[in-house]
Amino acid sequence: MENYDVILVFPKLWEKEFNPPNQPPYGLLMIGDMLLKKGFNVFVHDERLESLGIKSRRELINAVKQSSPLFFGISSQSGPMIENGLIDSKFFKQECPGVPVVWGGVHPTLMPEQTIKHPLVDAVIKGEGELPALGLAENLKKGNRDFSEIDGLYWKKPFDKSLQGKALEKNFSKTMENDEQKIIVNKPCFGVKDLDEIDMRWDLVNHNDYIRNIDGKKWLGLITSRGCPFRCGFCYNISFFGMSKFRGWSPEKTIEEMKKVLEWGVNFINLDDDYIFGDPLRMWKILDLKKEAGLDFSWKAPIRGHLLRDKLTKKIKDGGCESVSIGAESGSDKVLNLMTKDSGADAYYMAAKNLKKYNLNGHFSWILGYPGETLEDVYKTLNVIKDLEEINPNTEHVVNIFAPYPGTPSYEQAIEKGFKPPESLEGWTDNFRESCNELAYINDESRKVMETIRWARIFCTMYKKRRYYAGWIKPAVYFLGAISNIRWNYNIYNVPIEQQAVSLGRKALKRMMQNRNRDLEE
Repeated sequence: MENYDVILVFPKLWEKEFNPPNQPPYGLLMIGDMLLKKGFNVFVHDERLESLGIKSRRELINAVKQSSPLFFGISSQSGPMIENGLIDSKFFKQECPGVPVVWGGVHPTLMPEQTIKHPLVDAVIKGEGELPALGLAENLKKGNRDFSEIDGLYWKKPFDKSLQGKALEKNFSKTMENDEQKIIVNKPCFGVKDLDEIDMRWDLVNHNDYIRNIDGKKWLGLITSRGCPFRCGFCYNISFFGMSKFRGWSPEKTIEEMKKVLEWGVNFINLDDDYIFGDPLRMWKILDLKKEAGLDFSWKAPIRGHLLRDKLTKKIKDGGCESVSIGAESGSDKVLNLMTKDSGADAYYMAAKNLKKYNLNGHFSWILGYPGETLEDVYKTLNVIKDLEEINPNTEHVVNIFAPYPGTPSYEQAIEKGFKPPESLEGWTDNFRESCNELAYINDESRKVMETIRWARIFCTMYKKRRYYAGWIKPAVYFLGAISNIRWNYNIYNVPIEQQAVSLGRKALKRMMQNRNRDLEE
């Protein structure tokens, strides 16, 4: 068994995963690349694969028990991932009490002060993780526990008290401290300037774990850029990368990385960039190079609905595109203005028509519960969805509940309307995209309608794709999908059977997974 210098973990997004992901933990693979190039041995564990039987938790346990790591790294988004990450943090503290636990990712970046306050967290990386992670490894290897020169880091001083699990109990501001410790906020880190210096290190995982066979094609995800040039008021990009900031691999580097995955028989690449069209000239150059190199693969990518005019839709179709993702968000122009989407609902009708004309699939995502939205606005959104399904039956529609991300304009709007942010890291464990419980400005009638719509759309989509699900879950998909289709067709949004079924199932799964992990760790 190898001795690993750095152990990085991507916690489960939910209590249990039902389908293998086709996206690896991109951020950890890129951080791993910087560390490997400097001579550090890295172990990456993707917990999403555990509940599918693809990976065993025993692999992580063995790596921890048989290594002398410099630090543990945990990536986290808001939601159940936090609870799963804290379970990992506790395990690391029990096994290696002298080794720091470092959190990074979207949620710690948006809420660094609250995250670093937790007794199971010793340091927080705010923003992109490659340079701070490398700085930590180099300092710890030298025995240096003064991290003042590592940009992008929040850390506790004296550091040894943090490693003993001393909790910070008082509120803190710029210099955050209590009687025994203070938290140091280092200068911001603006990331690696030239992303071509970073490779996607597939050798840190088994790439076959992320290849999915869908409709006769071998799918795999890839990310080629960071950030988005638009200004949607709810998006984490504003706080994570900075307003209107976009950068990516060069077209040549992008093609080089694409060639890697094609060697494994992949013929469909799911481009998971936040917005790959952020630099249109770069995107067209990528497609030109793809053609010149004779690369034969199809692809899917996010795009703005108002850009799908006839000419552009044809161009991406000719470039191998088979499907696009559109963040539509609302069918109400009033709500779209509140969101600063800079487009109206009429753009989605144009998009649906052109997608149908060129035989492209369209995946639309929608948000309910935005500050200032009324039940009338909600029904406008439902009507637009139904119109789009009639125009183009190859469109899919996912509905989520609004999640107020700190640092975004919508966060302040939500607070003004009565939203009370969680006061602890654990408080963010609930998935706001599923329920309106924390959105105090939404009345009971609207809450019931929105939450029921959300689950109805999920099971309508699952029912349509029921052949992709594991045998043991298919009966539930058939049953709840049939109910959801009736609900959707007749606008019946009382008695949330689907939501109650999911809640009961989750409780059972959570107990099962906790018992299994406890048995493995003993």
